[in-house]
Amino acid sequence: MQTDGLYADALLKYSHMKNSFNVYDSSAQRVSGNASTDGFSASLEAGKRFYLNTSRSGFYIEPQAQLTYSYQDKTTVMASNGLRIDLDSFNSTLGRASALIGYNLDEGSKRVNIYVKTGYVGEFAGNLSYSLNGSNEGHSNRGDWWNNGVGMSAQINSQHNIYLDLESSTGSKFNQRQVNAGYRLTF
Repeated sequence: MQTDGLYADALLKYSHMKNSFNVYDSSAQRVSGNASTDGFSASLEAGKRFYLNTSRSGFYIEPQAQLTYSYQDKTTVMASNGLRIDLDSFNSTLGRASALIGYNLDEGSKRVNIYVKTGYVGEFAGNLSYSLNGSNEGHSNRGDWWNNGVGMSAQINSQHNIYLDLESSTGSKFNQRQVNAGYRLTF
């Protein structure tokens, strides 16, 4: 973050996912399968924190914007009942415009930040294609939603940080509640 509160954050991520399922079909027969696939994502976020006083502590407003592209490679699942599931590769492009209103308490090496946030998120790609025993199917994840939340972060000292974030997303394709908590060691 620059001294004027402006920041930009870029992120590249590689992922390897392993999935498995064990379910019972309508005949009460157990069906299982597993697969793995690789993927990556790239994200760019920018924002600016505007403090409501000159001491750079206390209340602030922070508008943000983010663009994220993700790709997941294709894979095949052979279910134990003979069903062949071919999942095509998947592309996702998410855009987000949001704002935080928060309070920042800064006492030397100990900093605490408490905030509420709201934002609009749009999925511009997100089309899924798959086949079940050669029968082509598809599903669209395109749509938009509102993401709202409350959270806090605390810098215990120059190396140790903790955070907690509660989020609710409501929109055209799903409703989701999420808790994010973590610890970060800086060295």
